[in-house]
Amino acid sequence: MKSFALTFTALVVVLTTFSQGYTVNGDASELGGNCYNITPPVTNQSGSIWYNDQIDLNEPFDIQFTANFDDSEAGADGMVFVFQQVSNTVVGTDGGDIGFGGFDPSVGIEFDIYQNGNRSDPIFDHIAIISNGSVDHNAPTNLGGPVQASLTDPNIEDGLDHIVQISWDPNSNLLSCWFDCELRVEATTDLINDVFEGDPMVFWGFTGATGGQFAEMNLCLDPYILGLPEVYTACPGDEVQLIFSETVIGTYSWEPAEYLDDATIPNPTAVVYDTTTFVLTYTDLCGVTQIDSTRIDVEYLDIDLGPDFSLCPGESAELNPGGDYDFEWSTGSEAPSISVEVPGTYYVDANQGNCYGSDTVVVSLGDGVTGVDYAVVNTICGEETGQLMVESVEGSGTAYFFDIGGASQSDSVFDNLAQGFYTLTVTSQDGCFISENFTVNSDLLVNADFVADPLEGFNPLVVNLTDLSTNNTNILYFVGDEVFPGNTQSITFEDAGSFVISQVAWNNSLACSDTAEVVVQVTELIDLFIPNVLTPNGDGRNDKLTVMMMGLQELDVIIYDRWGTLVHEDRVEVGELGSFDVWDPSDASDGTYYYVISGISLVGDRITKEGNLQVLSN
Repeated sequence: MKSFALTFTALVVVLTTFSQGYTVNGDASELGGNCYNITPPVTNQSGSIWYNDQIDLNEPFDIQFTANFDDSEAGADGMVFVFQQVSNTVVGTDGGDIGFGGFDPSVGIEFDIYQNGNRSDPIFDHIAIISNGSVDHNAPTNLGGPVQASLTDPNIEDGLDHIVQISWDPNSNLLSCWFDCELRVEATTDLINDVFEGDPMVFWGFTGATGGQFAEMNLCLDPYILGLPEVYTACPGDEVQLIFSETVIGTYSWEPAEYLDDATIPNPTAVVYDTTTFVLTYTDLCGVTQIDSTRIDVEYLDIDLGPDFSLCPGESAELNPGGDYDFEWSTGSEAPSISVEVPGTYYVDANQGNCYGSDTVVVSLGDGVTGVDYAVVNTICGEETGQLMVESVEGSGTAYFFDIGGASQSDSVFDNLAQGFYTLTVTSQDGCFISENFTVNSDLLVNADFVADPLEGFNPLVVNLTDLSTNNTNILYFVGDEVFPGNTQSITFEDAGSFVISQVAWNNSLACSDTAEVVVQVTELIDLFIPNVLTPNGDGRNDKLTVMMMGLQELDVIIYDRWGTLVHEDRVEVGELGSFDVWDPSDASDGTYYYVISGISLVGDRITKEGNLQVLSN
């Protein structure tokens, strides 16, 4: 019944194919219907099948499958269910290690149909829980068994499909194996910490191998390891296949059956028009019943024409639901959008295959606004005292809202307006509106005025200022480029000339200003110019005592000889400007003379000059 063979193990990467949720490697192959051949009936073969994604050993794990170990009592070597962390594309070597050797860390449940003495195999076909790539039952890596695989027969190479169930409970750390619905072996082991060093993520699958002897070993997986999808989505009347398994293992009963083409198969086709939940009652090969459910959510096209709205008189609106669908409007149009100009109820039906949707919108006639009468009060220049008063609104509404660029208000009066351009918008309760532009002008009330005293005189001339301006906030005085503050009480003119004093008065802004001006005439006062030598020889030069002056209205002239005798005395009316002959020395003897000349200025001041002069006739 059994024969002995010595083998060695190693992990190798081989040719890989992918099948739904599983990866098939090495000499293994897919048979269809969730069934797989682990080893063909050929010597020295090694194959593996791995679920594509890792699982978390913190979660419970249950799987049921059927296994066929051929019908030859001399067959070899067997198959192993494995948890490992290498990858989903590896296989072990052929022979007595059954493709499990070299996986470290790992946990396996072996189904051994060949007795290898060097691995302490019993004579009967057996099951054992093993770990870390070793199938030696005397090694500390052996966690449970070996036990006879079948409760009733030492030989499982009988050509029959045997029911196998493997279960892992992380709460109790219990790993169990049933064969033909009988519990055969279990082990309590902390797989996460004692085997996988704290890492709970593992690949699971099957390895198998032949050596000098061979057997064709097949298995068919219980699809319930994957469970049902939670939700399908479909349009009304769509055909939806409920995917459970390609393998008919056990019996199936779906409810409600009336929406299914066959309620007793793993993957029936459903047709529903409303969201429906289907319940599957699945009974496995050991008579264990499991219940799960899935749901088909029936979805409709999202068609939205927006909220109901009012259409203002004389206006139109576009109704556009969006989307690339076939449309049919209540107007008979099949266009993607329509333009409406009259009130009414409008609806649209949209279709895309079996999917459909619709929406309705009510368009009412809004209260129109056709005109507005208003009055504007100007603002004071530099202030915000303007006002707008809406006097009447022409329209079909009973209440209106007003705004001029700020917040909308029901009050028809706007106060405190500055100078500028505005837009008045009058809106009805239905959103119809009219807009009018208006201007708030400004009234200039500023009056610049002042008194300057005196307006004329000789330099230096002090001119006193008295402010008489009104309706202003600020003033400045200007003389040419020179600026004087508004509280200036006098301005002194050092130089002679004609000067303009300007007063600029304004109200808050220079744009709101007024100007007043006065002219000040300043006359320069010059000293008397008196020569110190006279030559009365008749040549026309210095023959007489001629004085030059400016700003004098009369002169008093007194001449003395060197002994103090009065020689000449006279009063001359001279005016303001010029040169005047005040003494003819032609009868005087040559010598030194003394003069006293004084004048009265235009403002009444007396100016006096005294000095000596020489008379030289030859």
